[in-house]
Amino acid sequence: MSGDGDGDGDGDGQCGPGQAAGRTAGPDVEWARPNIPSLMVWVTQHQHHQNPTIPLRSAAAGAMDRDGRPGWLPSLGFAFLSFNCGMAVYRSWPDTSSVAFVAVAYVALLLLFRCLHLLERAPPGRQGIKLAVWGLSTLLTLMFSSKVAAIMPPWAQLLVWAMGILTIVAGFYAFFLARP
Repeated sequence: MSGDGDGDGDGDGQCGPGQAAGRTAGPDVEWARPNIPSLMVWVTQHQHHQNPTIPLRSAAAGAMDRDGRPGWLPSLGFAFLSFNCGMAVYRSWPDTSSVAFVAVAYVALLLLFRCLHLLERAPPGRQGIKLAVWGLSTLLTLMFSSKVAAIMPPWAQLLVWAMGILTIVAGFYAFFLARP
């Protein structure tokens, strides 16, 4: 093997077909572009091949552990969100409307994440969960649009509200009117 570092042994410094840098593909492994989602899918398929009791999962399910609980990265994101909301409440404590805004936004985000989790696992056609996701995202869009528009000049307020309404209408179309 030559010292060109590409693993194919020809000394040209470039990977051959079916190879990634420094790796040689086995007979049951097809190396694709070296991107994270394909790597996650390959790792999942490789783990399933080594131990068939490990269920095959999609790359999007990589945030969950084997028992269906959130992994460390979503937990870290939740801790960061909780800390920031706690700090926002602490800093705006005398202003009850700001505290209420932070509390409602925090609860709405938690409910939205839970509903999205349920929607991913629900059989097709579950309109109730879709309606909850759309309603919560609409609530958050309206809440944040009102806060952003309040500090903008009048022409920018129109732009903020137009973008918010367009987002709400597009979400409704995607959830309820568009065919899968």
